[in-house]
Amino acid sequence: MKIKIKDLKLITNIGIYDWEKNFDRELNLNLELQINNQIASSTDNIEDTIDYELIYNQIKKLVAEKKFNLIEKLASEIIDLVMLDKRIDQCKIEIDKINIFSDVKSCSVQLQRNRNDL
Repeated sequence: MKIKIKDLKLITNIGIYDWEKNFDRELNLNLELQINNQIASSTDNIEDTIDYELIYNQIKKLVAEKKFNLIEKLASEIIDLVMLDKRIDQCKIEIDKINIFSDVKSCSVQLQRNRNDL
């Protein structure tokens, strides 16, 4: 089973250059979790699946409380946080940094980790 969080908008101060540190930047986050548990599809019980509201809140808290220079580091820390739940076999993340250049919608990083890689 896959669980996805799509187009999560985050506003944070991120960047390596001095001019970037003077204002907040919009990020767009997409997260895909692979779990091998499909019990919730028959039990209809939240305890039998991954609570995406909990993950959403953890991501928002991390971004609010910690400063990052690179979206690569942010992506890695989000995956580390999410993969603490042993029911998750794989996590894929893509983070877009919006409107960096006037003629480019976004620049992004993608990262994936599997349980076997940990």
